Amino acid sequence: MDDPINNYLPYAVNNPYFPEIPITIRHLATHTSTILDSYRYFNQSYVLAQDESSSDSMVYRALRNHGVTFKPAAAKIAPEDFLRKMLVPGEENYGLENFSKYRPGERFEYSNVGATLAAVILEQAVGQSFDEFTTGHILMPLKMDASGWSFDAVSMEHHSRLYLEPELELPLYSLITYPEGGLLTNIHDLGTYLAELIRGYNGDGLILSSDSYQEIFKAQLTGENFAERPSNTPYADDYNYGIFMGFTPTGYIGHSGLEPGVSTYMFFNPKSNTGRVLITNTNFLTSVEGAEEFDAIWNALGKYEHQLNQLLFRPKEGY
Repeated sequence: MDDPINNYLPYAVNNPYFPEIPITIRHLATHTSTILDSYRYFNQSYVLAQDESSSDSMVYRALRNHGVTFKPAAAKIAPEDFLRKMLVPGEENYGLENFSKYRPGERFEYSNVGATLAAVILEQAVGQSFDEFTTGHILMPLKMDASGWSFDAVSMEHHSRLYLEPELELPLYSLITYPEGGLLTNIHDLGTYLAELIRGYNGDGLILSSDSYQEIFKAQLTGENFAERPSNTPYADDYNYGIFMGFTPTGYIGHSGLEPGVSTYMFFNPKSNTGRVLITNTNFLTSVEGAEEFDAIWNALGKYEHQLNQLLFRPKEGY
């Protein structure tokens, strides 16, 4: 975890403000690498599955209002090449705005680019694509048969179309930086994955050793790593971080996700070993009203979680 990333990459990546300080794999995994999601990332990462006849339709104008641009299908390149263009001096999308002015390891700043870079490092280390590696080591062992990293890998009849707004259906799209948020899945499979995380937390996981799970679920940061800590938001998963694993102020462990047309929460309570998963096919979390509605559904799920906990932990004499 503490190896410099340049031990593995086919090109050197350094923070130009601190070029002498190596960025490590742990920095990527805890979002302290100082690599940022600049506008260059948001304008380049989303790619259409197939080109549309008009890029000036209502949905595209709405996307641009959200700061997102869909590139034509022909713009799809490998994550390794995408990151080279962003992070290597002299390349076309390189810029100082892709890096923060903090020292590597000093400040938490969530980075999808950094997460994708970790996937590229994995590819270099194992000699296999991230898609193939995670399918073989996670999806197949857990029998997550409805999940995959491309439209060719899943049956789309089992997956909903996505909506930017209730009346604005999105075209099919993918992410060049697919390791950071491009998994196609459903509620059953994501629940299966969450169940594995709960088992792993308790030392009974199927896909990693007990020691590896202990490292994943060990808090890696302190308050000094945060400019602002979201202590008033119960399910903010950036209160603290393990290895690509978020901890909330209320003690839940998991992750939240947001892409065009998708809002997702996935958390478990380590005290009760129960969890919740919520996936919507609409951009709930991009507006105050939508976030409130999303939270209302999440809190309703919490009532069932509470009832289940009462049933599971009822004293024996009460049965």
